[in-house]
Amino acid sequence: MRSFITKVTRQSLAFSAPRLFMVGTAASTLYFYRRTDMSLLRSQTAFCASLAYQAPAKAQIDACREELMKFLATRRNMCPTMVRLSWHDAGTYDAKSGTGGPRAVMRFEQSGEAVHGANAGLKLARELIEPIKQKYPSLSYADFWSLTAVCAIKVMGGPEISWRAGRPDAPTVESSVPDGRLPDATQGCPHLRSVFHRMGFSDQEIVALSGAHAVGMCHPDRSGFIGPWTTTALDFDNAFYENLVNMKW
Repeated sequence: MRSFITKVTRQSLAFSAPRLFMVGTAASTLYFYRRTDMSLLRSQTAFCASLAYQAPAKAQIDACREELMKFLATRRNMCPTMVRLSWHDAGTYDAKSGTGGPRAVMRFEQSGEAVHGANAGLKLARELIEPIKQKYPSLSYADFWSLTAVCAIKVMGGPEISWRAGRPDAPTVESSVPDGRLPDATQGCPHLRSVFHRMGFSDQEIVALSGAHAVGMCHPDRSGFIGPWTTTALDFDNAFYENLVNMKW
């Protein structure tokens, strides 16, 4: 899997400016929110139509964003986990069936996606920001988690991400998808392609998303692995790609 990502990273470095931006600036998570999260939101028409969700006024969203920014600035060590929470909420999407995607089904904590192995450790993130969520009941959990991740990226030195509300929450835990839709680090390239091609990504876009590993680290109680991806685990930078291309493994 590492050789696959390294190969495509090298190929991407010779691409046009948009591709170079994706790889050279570790814009993976930014790219995810601009392309994936919003495309999932638009494509879930049947799901959204079945739920009544009126997005809150801009003033409410701005107030929530400001509070999240202040809170995350004091808990910078949790910022990568907040990005992971939103990504794991949205990353279950299946383009063919229209199932999965950002709908906060993990808030049903006793079963379903909340107990999937790939989501180990995310309960802490959900509990940590729950007091802020309670102040903004008109904001869906799916929107709130997504906005939290956007703020976390900014706190870690990343770019300002264009964001809008509109993700309705799943009404029950029965909206959970089967376990296995998120990447498994113990499997190889065919598995990685099956996960992301299911959402409509190309190989270059898989690599762009993999750059999210520039932040955070592995924990044995979550992924089974241990250690940081880079020496700047709380900085949104391109160290992940630099390590893949320049370091000997």
